[in-house]
Parts: sequence; structure tokens; C-alpha cells
Amino acid sequence: MAAPVTKVALVGPYPVETDKIAGGVAAVTFYLAQGLVQDPEIELHVISPTKLVDEDRTVVEGNLTVHHLAHRRKRLVPNLVRDIGRIRGALRELKPDLVHSQTPGGAIAGAREGLPTVLTIHGINEQELQFARTYSQKLAVLTRIALGRYALRQADRCIAISPYVIECYRGLRGIQWHHIHNPIEDRFYEIESREVRNKMLFAGMVDERKNLPGLIRAFHRIHRSNDAAELFVSGKIRVPSIEAEVTRYIAEHGLQDCVHLLGFVSQEELGRHFAEASLLCVFSNEETSPMIIAQAMCAGKACVSTAAGGVPHLMIDGETGYVVAKGDEAAFADRALALLQDDELRARMGKRGHEVAEEFFRATAVAAKTKAVYLQTLADRRG
Repeated sequence: MAAPVTKVALVGPYPVETDKIAGGVAAVTFYLAQGLVQDPEIELHVISPTKLVDEDRTVVEGNLTVHHLAHRRKRLVPNLVRDIGRIRGALRELKPDLVHSQTPGGAIAGAREGLPTVLTIHGINEQELQFARTYSQKLAVLTRIALGRYALRQADRCIAISPYVIECYRGLRGIQWHHIHNPIEDRFYEIESREVRNKMLFAGMVDERKNLPGLIRAFHRIHRSNDAAELFVSGKIRVPSIEAEVTRYIAEHGLQDCVHLLGFVSQEELGRHFAEASLLCVFSNEETSPMIIAQAMCAGKACVSTAAGGVPHLMIDGETGYVVAKGDEAAFADRALALLQDDELRARMGKRGHEVAEEFFRATAVAAKTKAVYLQTLADRRG
């Protein structure tokens, strides 16, 4: 007798064009879906509220069905709140056995519909408050904090992508936590290194947390000692003031020929940059479990990062790369220079990172661990 099929609604941002993935949570939703859809015991539907489509759209991709819910252009209620009602409507139509949300709104919607609900926490909104500058930004963060804490209490079980998440919410009682790493797409494991000496790479959506100005200043130190070094920055700069500061610094210090602001690139082009990179670099002030570091480990590339948030839980300092104190531009430069100058050290750290990645980040392995949480949640509801 065949095993029963579980109908799962996976709620979260999902790319409209799957070769152009904007943001870590969208990447996680996409990668996890690719892992879950391979399980014949799961019927998977993705519900994705988005501003990337003008009207609701349902797309069937093999065994996966994706429901894009269009955001309204003009609205009185923020999409963050309005999405809850839209998602509830989609859940009523789908009638899933379980909801797994990558956002608080999806978990609240699932709980209000009385469905078994799993919530994955990707970021610590309480930490985001320090980066809010305007009243509207602070209000938005405070709204996310309130929704996030409410969702944590409503969900049957919660997945933490890093032990850092559990540490941050240790004051909230009664939450059933499961630590499961972010999944990474197989293509990153399959990258064949074509290293371009002295090529440094950062990839990600840039906001205040990522501290791109600090990374550029640290790179300037590196370039003074190694004038062959080049820094490639892949990803959209979301904050105009950061883009202006970075552009001004590059021009004032004559770094135009060695700092390359690539903007948003396709997954194919990003893979090429990973293949060519000598090392990956992160100079963030706050992180939970940065995808770039996990992707670098999958690709067998060493990384230098600040000890922001959950980074020390992801990297093994001295084995898969180097971790330095937040904001320490001199230490970051010293560690990066050491790696750029030592081919054997880079290769050894890259190899160790790949071994760790094989153990934790494969999408199918992450999907299997996630499915186990689903089954536990359903068993609890059945009593």
C-alpha cells in the first residue's frame, strides 16, 4: 500500500523568474520547494504574495504548483498585514493538510484557519530596529516585531535556521524549536572552480545590515598591500544613501578599476563569479545565517566574515575561513590578505567548507528534515 500523500502549503516569497532570485528568503523558499517536490509523499503548493506580478497567477512547474498573489499598488493597509487575509483565502481554496510559512503572516493565516502550522524564522526583527532611520522605517520594523512574536506563539512548531535564532528568542516560552539549516541548490555544489587570482566576491541584497561601506574601506586596506586585488559586489543596493556613499568613496580613492558594482545578476552569472572567486567576503553588522557563506562552502570557497549574529554558528573559524569582530576593518583586511597570498590555505579551507556543506545544506537532506517536522506536527494534532 502506498504511503498517504500530505498536501503542504509552503508560504513565502518565490521568484517569478527562477533564474533571478532577489533575497535570501526567496532563495530558501525556492530551494526548499525543489527538495520537497522530489518526495512522492508530498503534494506541494507554494503561496507567494508578491509585487512582481500585476494580477494573481498560478503556475504549474512539474509536480509543483505556485500561486502568485499580486500586491495592490495603492493601499491603505500595509501588504505585511493585508497578506494575511489573502493567504487565508488561498488556504481555504487549497485545503492543505499543513502550512509551512517562511513569514509571520503566513503562519498567522494558517493558525487562524485552524491548520497545523510550521513557521521558519529567517531574521531577527528586534535586531533590525537599530538600522531604522526614519519614523516610517521604525514603525515598519515594530510592526514586523509584533507580527513575528504573535506568529511564534500561534505556530505548532518553529524552525530556526541557526542556533542564533533560538538564542534571540529564549525569553519566549513554550515554543517547540527545530534547528534546520537553509537549503542550497545543487548547482552550487557542482561549480567547477576556475579561480581568478585575487578576485574577492560579495553577493546579496544590500541594506544597512550588510555594511557595504565598511567592506569597501576594508578592501581599500587590502588593495594598498595587494594592488592586484579586485572586489566584485553582486546584488541590488536597496538604500540610495548607501549607494551614494559607496560610489563617492570609490571615486575619491581611485578604486574604480578594482571595485565592481555588478547590481542584480542572474543565477547563472552568479555561479560564474563563484567559480572565479578566490574568496568570498561578508562585512555585515547583522546576519542570521547568510546564504553567501553557505553557497561559498558548497562551492568549495574560503570565506572571510565578521562575527555578525549567527555567522559563528555557520563558519568554523580557522577551518572553513576566518571570522573577525564586527567592524574591524584592519583584522578583516589582514585575514583576507593571508588567504589571497596562500593558495594551499585557501584550497584547504575551501575543501573543509565543502565537507561541512555536504553534511548540512543539500536541498534534499534539508527537505527530509523538514518533512520530519511536518509529520511530528500532524501527529501532535491527531493526538
